[in-house]
Amino acid sequence: MGDYEEENEDIFASTSTTTTTTSTFSEHFEVDEPETSTTTTTITTSTTSLLNETERAEEESNGYTTTTTTTTTKPNVNNNNNNNNNNNNNNNNNNNSTTTTTNNDTANGKAISTNSKAHWVPDSSSDKCSACSTLFTFFKRRHHCRKCGKLFCGDCCALRCSLPDEFGYQQRVRVCSACFVQVITTRAFTPTVITPKFSSGVSAETKLVSAAQKAVYWKMGAYDGAQFDRSFSDAIDSSVKGVIAIEQVQDLIIESQGSANGLRLRVYTPGFSSQESPRRAVQGKDGTFPVLVWCHSGGFAFKTVESSSVDGLCRLLANQIPCIIVSVDYSLSPENKFPLAVHECYQAVNWIKNNSANIRADPNRIAIGGDGSGGNLAAAVCIMARDKGGPSILKQILICPWLDLTPYQLYVPSSYPSRNEFKDGYMISIPQYEWFRANYLPPQTGQPLGPKDEAYASPLRVPKLDGLPPAHIITAGYDPFRDEGEQYAQKLRDQGGKVKLTRYSNSSHSFFGSGLDENNEAIMEVSLALNYDFRKAYEINAFIK
Repeated sequence: MGDYEEENEDIFASTSTTTTTTSTFSEHFEVDEPETSTTTTTITTSTTSLLNETERAEEESNGYTTTTTTTTTKPNVNNNNNNNNNNNNNNNNNNNSTTTTTNNDTANGKAISTNSKAHWVPDSSSDKCSACSTLFTFFKRRHHCRKCGKLFCGDCCALRCSLPDEFGYQQRVRVCSACFVQVITTRAFTPTVITPKFSSGVSAETKLVSAAQKAVYWKMGAYDGAQFDRSFSDAIDSSVKGVIAIEQVQDLIIESQGSANGLRLRVYTPGFSSQESPRRAVQGKDGTFPVLVWCHSGGFAFKTVESSSVDGLCRLLANQIPCIIVSVDYSLSPENKFPLAVHECYQAVNWIKNNSANIRADPNRIAIGGDGSGGNLAAAVCIMARDKGGPSILKQILICPWLDLTPYQLYVPSSYPSRNEFKDGYMISIPQYEWFRANYLPPQTGQPLGPKDEAYASPLRVPKLDGLPPAHIITAGYDPFRDEGEQYAQKLRDQGGKVKLTRYSNSSHSFFGSGLDENNEAIMEVSLALNYDFRKAYEINAFIK
């Protein structure tokens, strides 16, 4: 593979595809947290999808407008600047605002104003790919990166990305791997980002998958008056093929207060023996590695660590961060009620802290994350760990989390407009959510939970959120639970917490790890951020020692 070379910049090595079932990448950056941009210098790809000339022509003619919009750190607030080169000065003088994107890019050594389309090099300027040096042919056609404007083969310019508003595109566009990493790196270290919202909304694939998912809920009996049976969902999930290679997967059974059979943990360990710098970057001198405890989605009622969607996501994250992933096989409802699942996930973190040597884990670098209902569990465990005085958790990753399990009749609908806006939305409707919620919580006869239980069932309703780990929260524009995730981020900030928030405006609930819409961007954002946090934590701990 060819290289981009630029002095005094970091090196990222990336191998990416457009679906989560096969994509892997690894990055290495040795400098401090980027302020506004990071230049990518070494990129490799192994992606086979091609953009034909018809698609390229359509994007060139329809994908560009002259709108210039910069998103600030406050959600739903946009500054519409004049379409001139004074944008950079205005942004530099505004110390109270952090923009979602850089205001300059470089191509061929010259600054490009971001209020116009990238300066594309002529088709005739080169007969080979700028990255891998493959000669262009009828079958290996040339493609312009929509950000830097350079020429690439289809393999090296196959990733789609939501570019910042000032580029003017009205859809996700193809970019080279270097620009993809650069955009996501900037996004990962900007406190609040709202990706541009396109008129097309979610993809046709998402709409199709959403209809199928709702049919699965119905077939399982996830509605009032039906006999619930998760075996149908299990059969469908287990039929999905395509396993991401990883060095080691092992199942451990630890003692559980709620189950005589114990609690199962599935441990994913990537190939840390590699001499690649990204692998060495997270490894401690004592041979230990950081850990991400993962609480899977499934409405508290279905999916296990064996489900292909859960297993595939854990393999992907383990390889890409890279770190050890511990997936918790917590007890499911309706057979097991709240708060058993919360206690089991907390017990898993506690076990890792006290038995870290068994899995080569660093007890001082433990993060926890989850998506959907799993995000609820991850947030609750952080609150429980604070209340119990430990163990220490480095970071919480909350993906489209359910954060308020208050019965529908007890909360004010206007509190969460997104629940009303997407009541019958994609992937999950509010009536379906209500069934999962009601079967997870013990019968309350319409009464609210007590303060202690509410803290672990509805983290957003906890009055005091100080003393919690830094949070990385991802929401989706078409998710009924978007508002509570963003309100939780603001509440944490108001109480002195450190929070990174990204809204993926053109995605739905359950997009993370699905291969749909902005999934690749979100996966990479989380991986980059955790890689950085794990490395910095090791450096701090080493300095203290």
